[in-house]
Amino acid sequence: LPEQSEVTVDDEAAITEARAAYDALSAKDQAQVSNYDRLTAAEHMLSVLKGVAGKRTVTVSNADDFTAAVNDPSVGTILTTGSFEFDEGGLFDDGNREIYVDRDLVVGGSGELKFCRFHVRNGATLVLKDSVYVNDTRMQGSGYDALNPVEVEANSTLITTGSVSLRTEYGRGGSNEGVAVKLIGYGASAILGSSGTYWGSEAAVYSTVANSTVVINGGSYNLKNNNHSAVDSPGSVTVNGGDISSLWCGGTLRVNGGTFEHADSASNERKPVQFDGANAYVTGGTFIPYQGVAWQLSGGSTVHVMANGQGAVQMGDVDPFVGAIQTQNYKNVSA
Repeated sequence: LPEQSEVTVDDEAAITEARAAYDALSAKDQAQVSNYDRLTAAEHMLSVLKGVAGKRTVTVSNADDFTAAVNDPSVGTILTTGSFEFDEGGLFDDGNREIYVDRDLVVGGSGELKFCRFHVRNGATLVLKDSVYVNDTRMQGSGYDALNPVEVEANSTLITTGSVSLRTEYGRGGSNEGVAVKLIGYGASAILGSSGTYWGSEAAVYSTVANSTVVINGGSYNLKNNNHSAVDSPGSVTVNGGDISSLWCGGTLRVNGGTFEHADSASNERKPVQFDGANAYVTGGTFIPYQGVAWQLSGGSTVHVMANGQGAVQMGDVDPFVGAIQTQNYKNVSA
């Protein structure tokens, strides 16, 4: 099956076949399927694409038309062109910068959207595709609020594909604002499959809740300040690819690929991976030490390295892997 971010309506037959094969397994065998979440993710994306396929596609080149399209339930896909700014209002209103997504919606094209904040809520899914760029970078010393380009609320989902980029810097707010992708509700999820850049003053991806899911399939993730890691979540995190300057996880961590390497920033000194959860499962990835440390673990954390070939996992100068068991005492060997 393709990754969720790469699913198209043409994959329906393959997804249906995979579902039938899984359902035909016994409960015991189903428990042995390690990538069941890939099937459910593909089903989710297919449902979104089929839902918007019967709705209108509109092209916009200004903030007013974009806002009108978001608020029109007959629109399923918005294609953006050019660069346009949203109205941030005044002392007692926020203009049209706050974009509330309450239904499944696809936003694509080549537009640069400046000074806006998406709120994905009420179980909706927002798909950002193509080369959309949400740019909330202010002038240094700005008196406006720091904006988070996308906030994902309870049971809602953000999916990115193509070369989508999200960036935010400067503005008023505490250490939890100025985040490219922020998960703020129970069951919130982000599946980040674009090859673009995710950059924030405080974090690239930040979750406030333990029951949240972050999946990273590509892109680069970096930040400036030292309050968080670039990817920072107490929930479940899966990394299949991408370049990440630092990651902290307090839930279950799965790493199947990607590069973890500290990147120069104004003040961030976080290690490539800081893990405070119970179990991390590593089948791939490159981990480059920073100040002599590639992984920093809490007292109760365990890392399971399950690479099936030399070089699949690289931790500094070490490439651990599980090879074939060789013994002449077969009587006492069990698998």
